[in-house]
Amino acid sequence: MRTLHSRYFLLLAAVILGFAPALQCQSQQQGQVVQPFTINAGGEDVQLAVGQAVTVLGIENGKATIQAALPNGSMGIAQIPVNFVRQEPAPAPVKPAVQPKPKPVATPSPSPSVNPAKPAATEKPNATPPPPASQFSLNPGTASSLTSRDGSKTVHKDWKLVWSDEFNGSAIDASKWGFEVNGEGGGNGELQFYTDRASNAHLAGGHLVITAIKEKYENRNYTSARMTTKGKFSFKYGRAEARIKFPKGKGMWPAFWMMPEANVYGGWARSGEIDIAEVVGDKPTTIFGTLHYGGNWPKNTHTGDKTVLTSGDVSSDFHVIALEWEEGEIRWYLDGQLYQTQTRWYTAGSDKFPAPFDQKFFIIFNVAVGGAWPGPPSPETAFPQSMEVDYVRVYQPSPQ
Repeated sequence: MRTLHSRYFLLLAAVILGFAPALQCQSQQQGQVVQPFTINAGGEDVQLAVGQAVTVLGIENGKATIQAALPNGSMGIAQIPVNFVRQEPAPAPVKPAVQPKPKPVATPSPSPSVNPAKPAATEKPNATPPPPASQFSLNPGTASSLTSRDGSKTVHKDWKLVWSDEFNGSAIDASKWGFEVNGEGGGNGELQFYTDRASNAHLAGGHLVITAIKEKYENRNYTSARMTTKGKFSFKYGRAEARIKFPKGKGMWPAFWMMPEANVYGGWARSGEIDIAEVVGDKPTTIFGTLHYGGNWPKNTHTGDKTVLTSGDVSSDFHVIALEWEEGEIRWYLDGQLYQTQTRWYTAGSDKFPAPFDQKFFIIFNVAVGGAWPGPPSPETAFPQSMEVDYVRVYQPSPQ
């Protein structure tokens, strides 16, 4: 998801002092950023200088929809006030090139080639994998020597429940969850303002309900919630599992994912991101699982796969989403069925495999609206939209 995560596109934010050039409402015109400003990319601030070239795709209600080239050559789309850019004549329209994933992705740096057998913790990279052909054809879902496990039925006999939230109370447990409150776009050009209001996140009927609402709030046209266990609970190795019913519709982007409690190996994505489940709302039968790692943005990369439901869609029923994470191997499950195993990754912050996925990570639930991956909602997208979580549980092997 993404911060990162992920994982990879940008919401431009700026303070323009005393300069407001007039823009004409023309489509696909070239423009230029008129004063330095800072964007949030993957949870980190990135400074952009005066003269940043953009394409003005259109202007409406005092806002310009722009397309900006990222340092790695990919493109991001955002809406900004018209006085943030100066429009210039363009010899020809520029075709948008929005990537299907939320965060800027660079050509992967050399990464280790890991044998199917679990490598020693001190193993160093010894080969360069081929470059990815597309966003989600990077890992076909390799076989694992361990059988599929569905925690709603049975968990490995040597794995014990160490933390959970069944959401059976009358209010969200503040000892387990905190809220991000901001309108920064999650580092992905998202359109919502995240709040800690009960209208955006509350408990009902034994479920956690996170709701995206179409409303004017602060500087945004949508509100939603992003809840995390950062500073309250994190873990290294084990099984993270949740039973979830997701929203659907163009522009919806719900996720169940994890980020490092401490950025031991550096900024995003050197310290890694684990996306347990992401849904792109106009693909409501597909669930994506992804790892983000490598260097600092934009020298980061990602590997992942997807699985397709055999019936219905993500909004029609609850599904058990699980990730099993052991030293040197991470596995993704949907309703007890293994669909992906990854054993190859790296970080520029260390040559010791399995870094960066050898540190504690915390849990995140959120419902984003818009962003470079799903794009903005369409007029047909219904609001409000909710993600319901029946429970979340973490299991770890019992001490030997």
